[in-house]
Amino acid sequence: MAAPPPRSEHARREALRLASAHAAAGRALLLARLIGALALAWMVLAYQSCDRHRFTSLWLLCPTAALIALAALRGRVLARQRDALRAARFHAEALARIDERWTDAAGGGERFRDDAHPFAGDLDLFGKGSLYGLLCTARTPIGQQTLASWLVTPAPREVVLARQRAVAELAAQLDLREALATRGDALFEDDVQERSLLAWAEQERAPVPGSLRVLAAAMGLLTTAAVGALSMGHVLPALAVFVAAVAFARRCARRTVGIEQGLAQRTRELQLLAALVAVVENTAFTAPALVALRAELTAGSGRASAEIARLARLVGWYETRRNAMQALLTAPLLLSTQLAMAVQNWQARNGAAVARWVRAAGAIEALSSLAAFAHEHPDFPFPELLDQSDGPHIEGEAVGHPLIASARRVLNPVALGKVHLLLISGSNMSGKSTYLRTVGVNVVLALAGAPVCARRFALTPVTLAATLRVNDSLQAGHSRFYAEITRLKHAVAEAQRSPFTLALLDEILHGTNSHDRLIGARGIVKALIDAGALAIVTTHDLALAHLVDDLGERADNVHFQDRIEDGKLVFDYTMRAGTITRTNALDLMRLVGLDV
Repeated sequence: MAAPPPRSEHARREALRLASAHAAAGRALLLARLIGALALAWMVLAYQSCDRHRFTSLWLLCPTAALIALAALRGRVLARQRDALRAARFHAEALARIDERWTDAAGGGERFRDDAHPFAGDLDLFGKGSLYGLLCTARTPIGQQTLASWLVTPAPREVVLARQRAVAELAAQLDLREALATRGDALFEDDVQERSLLAWAEQERAPVPGSLRVLAAAMGLLTTAAVGALSMGHVLPALAVFVAAVAFARRCARRTVGIEQGLAQRTRELQLLAALVAVVENTAFTAPALVALRAELTAGSGRASAEIARLARLVGWYETRRNAMQALLTAPLLLSTQLAMAVQNWQARNGAAVARWVRAAGAIEALSSLAAFAHEHPDFPFPELLDQSDGPHIEGEAVGHPLIASARRVLNPVALGKVHLLLISGSNMSGKSTYLRTVGVNVVLALAGAPVCARRFALTPVTLAATLRVNDSLQAGHSRFYAEITRLKHAVAEAQRSPFTLALLDEILHGTNSHDRLIGARGIVKALIDAGALAIVTTHDLALAHLVDDLGERADNVHFQDRIEDGKLVFDYTMRAGTITRTNALDLMRLVGLDV
């Protein structure tokens, strides 16, 4: 049976989740009214019992138990309502991406921007309306960090192929991805701090000897008995036990000093993290990458979700000492000492595995993000990964930019391999820079393990270098030209290190005079091509088009053009063979009213 279209399925599920949330809200309101009525009845009964002595106060136990039960039930109903609203938001966000309304949303990964990166800024990988903003459905910081790292670090062929299989499997598992997003939303709302948890877990701790834990339990029982003895008038023996207990607790505290640092007020967060991990543990996978990630969560001393839930319970009990009344009641049992020992043993047993668990959860979320992109764009194919034995290749049919709305997206081919250089000439605003970004973004998608915006796409893994968005720096004292030649030096160095390099050079050296530009551009491009790298270079300077003559079959001239219709410049953004024969700079100046 064919799967329903993504938009209709997300719309159906959003409606169902909103209906569930509405029903839960109604039940919660009804329960609140029952609780209010029962509380009023309890006060009347208490008045009749305590003030009027109409009946024994034992009759208050029934309404008290009912109040507690109704409050607990209402808490569960409200939790279901929150989960339903989170699930509805997951589907609403998917619909926004499908309907191309996603750019209005926040979450473009601004914190991952790095102006020094060789291509991230050039290809709009991060920021408002960025590729990351389109892709990311990860809720936890580690999931978001993992996805961002995949975008800026092209993966080798074997890793890409493994991710493709995992993404294809997850794309069909909408229930799983919804559950991950729902649990992840709860973590996000609780402001999960994974770094502090990892820092705590990675501290080296020796396990507490079993004999010491038995002694602590025995001392707690003895101290409790001493409280009873004190109430019966046996003061001196009780005081002796109390002094011994305090000395024992202080000695144990030196063993467990700092054990609570990094765990304060983390119970809820740990419970939610356990629930998120359990979603993955309880799913059977077939893709090797997913099977391996699931194994990371179930290997070792126990299932990750069970161990994290156990730590949450220990931390929850440990935090009860903050309540003065509870601390007073549990102090004779030396509960704080015993719990600190239990937490330290947990850390000694599982601390080394926590980083592995967190990384696995982050990778699952990153793969889920790419799977959402695949599910929401069923016409986008996975690229073919070519063998590197024949040198670098990038070939594509009907390649488009995924960040451009489909109604305005123009598709063009790309063919690099036999031809190592595409020199693109063309008028202003005709689509040259957009073409560079189109090729670059699809290479980023391909080497992250995602589908691409094309009819067909095949490539060998390559390292990217780009000069599409180069700026000067007042702080560093660098001009735009200096920043550009620094980037160009990096591109040439990458090509000389490995021919599997793609250089995307926009308006190469346009910040200097035509004589120096021509000589410099020839030298740089020739160095790239002689190293065996691939390059796409745009230029306004038609004299640079003769570079192709020097490189023979390894280079080709293509162009974008415009035409004037009814006094307006019109662009079709279609790439054509050969060199542009006319420019439009004067036309543009005249159209905006300049007398030239």
